[in-house]
Amino acid sequence: MTNVAFESFQRCAILVQNQHTATDEEWNQWLAFVAQSRARWASDLRILILSAGGTPTPKQRSMVHALMPKSGNGVLTAVVTSSFFGRTVVSAMSLFNRNVQAFSIRLARDAFNYLGIPSTRHMELMTRLRLMHERLDIPFRVELG
Repeated sequence: MTNVAFESFQRCAILVQNQHTATDEEWNQWLAFVAQSRARWASDLRILILSAGGTPTPKQRSMVHALMPKSGNGVLTAVVTSSFFGRTVVSAMSLFNRNVQAFSIRLARDAFNYLGIPSTRHMELMTRLRLMHERLDIPFRVELG
């Protein structure tokens, strides 16, 4: 069973995660994808994460921190989740990356706007996210708000 799916959209690396923790192999693949995206788009890269409850392990979080600049201003990242624990993890990670914010699944539009995704592309992104959720066999409950 796969716990994550990822792809790109509008200079944005997207990760969809089910309610389980990603394996270290899956996490390494995601970080390699982010590194490739960063090489392609440099400072224009944005990250959108939708989680049905799964969060990175402490080891996986430290791998993210190791990739970040020492300034504490990492890649602009929006995490959309209904999980209280997930939002707590995002809050902790924001101590190391001031550009990461958590958003409710009922207010995805706010996350999309935070990342600078044009409103004319929101419905296309929602369709893409729905398909990614289907690949992981998890319900799609995200709302634009």
